[in-house]
Amino acid sequence: MLLATTTFFIREVDNGGLAPAFHNQTLDELEAVIGAFEELGAARDAQLVRGALTDLFDGGWPKAQESLDARVDALNQAWIGSHFASVDEQLYYETRLWPALPAVYRRAPAEFFLPDDAD
Repeated sequence: MLLATTTFFIREVDNGGLAPAFHNQTLDELEAVIGAFEELGAARDAQLVRGALTDLFDGGWPKAQESLDARVDALNQAWIGSHFASVDEQLYYETRLWPALPAVYRRAPAEFFLPDDAD
């Protein structure tokens, strides 16, 4: 799930930026994304997503899914451009995470590979 979670989120950002990504995912999923980035060793990416979410709420954290949905739905292009454009650019391209993959494979090979006797 670690790679699926991070890859899916980055592809969401690549497809339209943080605003649509936040719109298309639940608060629980976004918290899982942050955790997955941290577990992957991509602390900078985790902080970027966490920072963007807190920026949405003037330094706070969304308390419920409804508050996240309402806030994202109320965004305009000027606000998105001034708050998310540079963060979007830093999150683009999942290939940035490829150097972290060998460590993930070594930590939990059974999650990625069949055992040698799995014929």
